[in-house]
Amino acid sequence: MGFDEEKKKVKNMEIVVSEMEQRIEGTVEELGRVRNERENLIERNKAVESHVEDLVKEKDLVHKSLVEAQHGIDELKAKMESASINLERALSMVKSIVVYIIVLTPM
Repeated sequence: MGFDEEKKKVKNMEIVVSEMEQRIEGTVEELGRVRNERENLIERNKAVESHVEDLVKEKDLVHKSLVEAQHGIDELKAKMESASINLERALSMVKSIVVYIIVLTPM
C-alpha cells in the first residue's frame, strides 16, 4: 500500500468519525429534549394528581353534605307526617265536639 492510499483511508476514517460525532451530538441534543419533555410531563402529572386529590376531597365534602341534607329531609318528612296525623286528630276532635254541641244544644 502506498502513502496516498493510507492518506485516503485516514481521510475516509476522519469523515466517518466526523459523521459519528455529528450523530452523537444529535443524539445528545435529542436526549436533552426528551429529558426536558419528561420533566415537563412529570410536573404536569404532579399537577394532575394534585387536582385529582382536590376533586376527591371536594367530592367527599359534597357527599357528606348530601348525606346531611338527606337526613334533614328525612327528619322534616317525619315531622310533617307527625303534624299531619296530629292535625287529623285535632280535626276529628273538633268534629266530635261540634257534633256533641249540636246534639246537646236544644233547638
